[in-house]
Amino acid sequence: MSSKKLENRSLDELLKKYSNSDVVTQIESNLNTYSSQEIDLNDIVLSSFVNKKFYNMDLLYNDEIDIKNYGIVEPLLIFRSNKNNKYLLLNGTKRYLILKKLHMTKVKVAIIENIQPRIIDEFIVLNLIRNNDNPIIIGYAIKTFQKKYQLTTQEIANMTNISYSQILNLIRLLDLGENCINALIEKKITYTKVRPLLSLDEKKQDKVLDEILSKNLSARDIEFRVNQILQPSKQKTIIKLEGNKITITFKTIKEAKKAYKDINKKYF
Repeated sequence: MSSKKLENRSLDELLKKYSNSDVVTQIESNLNTYSSQEIDLNDIVLSSFVNKKFYNMDLLYNDEIDIKNYGIVEPLLIFRSNKNNKYLLLNGTKRYLILKKLHMTKVKVAIIENIQPRIIDEFIVLNLIRNNDNPIIIGYAIKTFQKKYQLTTQEIANMTNISYSQILNLIRLLDLGENCINALIEKKITYTKVRPLLSLDEKKQDKVLDEILSKNLSARDIEFRVNQILQPSKQKTIIKLEGNKITITFKTIKEAKKAYKDINKKYF
């Protein structure tokens, strides 16, 4: 990596997208401690809020090719602690993992220090969220941070600007079976589609997951299917009249699709 020419952007540029965060304001107030240099990649460690098994390296192939050809455009942002000789990675987890995979030894970094550990930890979690990483990564970071600082779900919601219910759902994703988690990591299924499966045990999750992937079920179809599994004896055709709207809930997806086709053909 030392043979690559790396652009050394300022910390101000690195943190632009976090400009509305109180945490970032506190970090920026310590810019006088900011320095940039090239260090050994092995001296950098990941935060306990980051679980590298939730990253799909196959989806980072294009980034890997770019790094092979041009190096990294932005230096990694790291925190120097006085407790040991290691540096904590604050952003750039994907780039870090690619560099590790490529067996790179040296990397350009932007180093900050003299920041309270709680501020550093909060910045790492917010960075993972705002990078729009997959929901398993975000759920794991939130759960680990919440446990470390003994925070309520509402306190986490206030910190992240994510709703209370969404925080609960993101954390619950970690309870999914292995196949569902892998499908989410590999982007074979979306968060919206996998969320209803949380109500099922792992065996039933896998069964519905197979249907989702083979039949490309919609989110509504999935919710219907899950309800069928949870309350099989209560499934029946229900007709509701609400003002000028009629809602019909059929026993099965197959019946609903057939009725929709017939009604559409006859009246439209």
